[in-house]
Amino acid sequence: MEIKHLNSWLEFKDELAKLQTYRKSLSNKSGREMPPILFRGHQNSCWELRTTFERYTGKDEIPALEYYEMANTILPNISNHSDKGCYLNLEGVREWAKMLRSAFLYSLPSREYMTYLRHYGFPSPLLDWTKDHYIAAFFAFRDVLDMTRRVAIYAYIDYIGIGKTIEGSGPVILTVPENDLFPERHLRQKSCYTSCLIDTSFGVTFSSHENAFPKSDSDENLLWKFTLPTSEKISILHELDEMGINSYKLFNTEDTLMETLALRTFR
Repeated sequence: MEIKHLNSWLEFKDELAKLQTYRKSLSNKSGREMPPILFRGHQNSCWELRTTFERYTGKDEIPALEYYEMANTILPNISNHSDKGCYLNLEGVREWAKMLRSAFLYSLPSREYMTYLRHYGFPSPLLDWTKDHYIAAFFAFRDVLDMTRRVAIYAYIDYIGIGKTIEGSGPVILTVPENDLFPERHLRQKSCYTSCLIDTSFGVTFSSHENAFPKSDSDENLLWKFTLPTSEKISILHELDEMGINSYKLFNTEDTLMETLALRTFR
């Protein structure tokens, strides 16, 4: 991971332009379209890339089947209170989890349900990103505490070669394919998700992304971390609002409407 401590919002824009030029040059050189750059905003530059499952439970790993079984137990409650039509094929998950490393070649089972859980706050082993660097910046600055001095915006490229490799025994980061059935809010936020998988004696296991990055080679899991001072928070949020990036646009609730109006009113 390359870390850059920046002094201003303008410097971040400059670094972003360099990163986009770098990706474009790789595409031109290889003759293939490179995976998109994914972004993630952190309200504190000290925070690691941890999923909500890790933060909620304090655990780095959980067997995939165990997590899916827990997700299955709450499905009736969700169905009683939501019209999302969530579905989980637990038998298919059991077969997938037995495949060990070969399972990494296939899409994450029931990914619509898995992304639904992550997007609406149930502790999840998926790490959420966005394709829009400005949306990532919004989430970095939105609720930053006064005592926090710097935020972080991560940039991630899945691979720059011919694809991901699954050889060896270490964890593998995989991007969850998008689907038209993903929640509407997912589309508003241009969300993407990654999972980190490893094969263990328990079968396919969700692992921490932090366990994968140190073992990455130069062609996979490219990660940049840009830290920015929080002193520009208000001016940045106003600039993003003028671009149409605000709480109401991203969440579309009455609460976030009031939050957006407050930002515009109390300058």
